[in-house]
Amino acid sequence: IVGPNGAGKTTLLETIIGTIEPDRGYVETFARIGYLAQDLELPPDVLAKDYFNFPSLESDSLERYIREMKLREDVLTSRCGILSGGEKTKLKLIEVLINKPVILILDEPTNHLDIRSKDVLKQALKEFDGTVILVSHDREFLDGLVSKVYEFSNKKVKEHLGGIYDFLQFKKMTSLQEMERKMPVANKNEEK
Repeated sequence: IVGPNGAGKTTLLETIIGTIEPDRGYVETFARIGYLAQDLELPPDVLAKDYFNFPSLESDSLERYIREMKLREDVLTSRCGILSGGEKTKLKLIEVLINKPVILILDEPTNHLDIRSKDVLKQALKEFDGTVILVSHDREFLDGLVSKVYEFSNKKVKEHLGGIYDFLQFKKMTSLQEMERKMPVANKNEEK
C-alpha cells in the first residue's frame, strides 16, 4: 500500500486489526494477525522481556532472530525506555514472527532498521507462507517482495498489478516520495 501521508493507509490497517471502527459495514477476521505499528510507544520502565509476548525466552527461534537482527545480548533485560527505535522495531518484529501469524500487517516496518535488518526482514517475508499487507515508502525494500501495489490518492484506491518498479514506471516516478510532492495531503479529520 502506497500513497501520500494522510491518505488513509494506517487507518485502513487499524480498521482491519480492529482498533478503529469502520465508517460503514464491518470487518471480520478469522485468522491470526501479526501487526507492526509505525510508531511503537512502550512503557519506559518495563523490561523488554516483560513487555513483548515471546512464547519462551529459551526458544531457539527467539535466539536465532535476536542473533540475525544483530541485537545486543542484554536487550531483553533492558528497560524499554533506553531502547533505540531500531531495537524496539526489531523486538516487535521478532514478537510478530515468532507467534506465527497467518496474516502479517506491517506499517512502515523499515523506518528504524539498518540495511542488514531490512535484508533479514525481507528474506523472512519472502519465506512467509501467508498474506502480507505492507505500507512502505522504501522502494528498495519492496523490490522483489510485492506483486501488487494499492495506491491511495485523492480519496480513491487503485490496484496496480506488478512490482514496485512497474508501479513507479507506470506513474513516471523514480521514488515513492514523489507521491508526497505531487499529491495534496488530506486533512487528518477527513482521513477517518
